[in-house]
Amino acid sequence: MWWIEDNIERLIATANAPLEDLWWTEADKPFLFVAACMALRDALEGKPVHVPVSFDGSCSGLQHLSAMSRCEETSRLVNLCNTRKPADIYQTVADAVKLKVEADLASERVLSFKESETTVRVVPVASLARMVLDYGVTRSLVKRNVMTYSYSSKRSGMQDQIMKDTMRPKQLDVLAGELSHHPFGDDGGFAAARYLSEITYNAIVETVKRPAVVMNYLQDIARVMSHHGHPVVWTTPLGLPVMLRCPNIDLSIVDLYLHDRGMKIRLAPRTNHETGGMNKKNATQAVAPSFVHAYDACHLMMVVLRAKREGINSLALVHDSFGCLPNEAQRFREIINETFVELYANNDPLEQIRQEN
Repeated sequence: MWWIEDNIERLIATANAPLEDLWWTEADKPFLFVAACMALRDALEGKPVHVPVSFDGSCSGLQHLSAMSRCEETSRLVNLCNTRKPADIYQTVADAVKLKVEADLASERVLSFKESETTVRVVPVASLARMVLDYGVTRSLVKRNVMTYSYSSKRSGMQDQIMKDTMRPKQLDVLAGELSHHPFGDDGGFAAARYLSEITYNAIVETVKRPAVVMNYLQDIARVMSHHGHPVVWTTPLGLPVMLRCPNIDLSIVDLYLHDRGMKIRLAPRTNHETGGMNKKNATQAVAPSFVHAYDACHLMMVVLRAKREGINSLALVHDSFGCLPNEAQRFREIINETFVELYANNDPLEQIRQEN
């Protein structure tokens, strides 16, 4: 809102004559930006506007964890506090990662990788740090890792994300002739992804200390309940009962054939049945994301119910993205904020889940 007020004249000028000032081409989605400028102009002139306005959470998983843990430090990083300048949790983590990587330029450590039964590959950490710095530590490099941390993403999972989002696309660029060599070495970036995932995971944990404690707390509850053969249960503030049940499964694969000739396509359907008890590992991994998603969904339902009561009926909702028509945007945004505060001011989720299990 402040940015719009500070740039209102330029925004209206863009709507009226977009080719006279091409500053809008620097936006993430330039043509959508121009469409928004035109919608803003029409709204100010009292004309009907049908371009939906959306309000997205700033790393919603961490927003919920910081709210339920009453962590003011993390709350500021995910924009739950009223500050003039928006915070950026992704850039904050990227800055922390860069400092760690710079410190590793003088490191004498090595990373070892088993390539075969008899071969071990050794890569100096200092060389990996140099490759990462040469490429650049940006918010986009760590964003997915930060987003998924609240949903129990660990170091190995973050390594897979880095391989998929950064390393493999660069390998394709090499194959297409767009790059002469892979910026992270001749192993397709595997060693660099292993190194970077460890640095990023540690930076996230150090940045969001109390939410990390909350996740461990939830995992401890899941371990205890699974050990005694019970699911984890809780009830959301709207009264929705939730059960996280991860039973032990005996999985078997059945090969199918057609008569005595075999089949060109072999089908291998899987059958499974419960063998008793709960799977402690699966429950531990699933409890934090399940708990956060439950409260994320509860907030969404609270928003819809409040909006409906106030006559706001046209909504576009996806996870932590709340959309409405522009003429209802100001009140709708207030509803989003008010219901979020209500959700955690009137409830103590961590105490409630302890009492129910």
